[in-house]
Amino acid sequence: MIGTDNFIELVEIYTKNVNSYPTLYGLRKIFVNKNLILSFSENIKLKKKMQRNEKLLPELDRRQIYTKIHLQAYGTSSTYIDVVGGPEILQDKLNREKKDA
Repeated sequence: MIGTDNFIELVEIYTKNVNSYPTLYGLRKIFVNKNLILSFSENIKLKKKMQRNEKLLPELDRRQIYTKIHLQAYGTSSTYIDVVGGPEILQDKLNREKKDA
């Protein structure tokens, strides 16, 4: 069993309607196993998209920074998620969790 200390709480930006236009976005709290994070970087493309159209997620400040996280999935596959907050915030959170362990 995986201990809860392996997880960090993040806010994910997800698409509500994958196959329709315009794309609708939502926010949800997620818990990510920090041992499965392969890499992460600022998602400039998403930031520009959100800045161009404030109606996409009106509850967020247009100056908000987003991070794309590359996660190990099953076997040799992987997946990506977008979260609210910059890479530095995620790095601080990972370091803080490590110190608390």
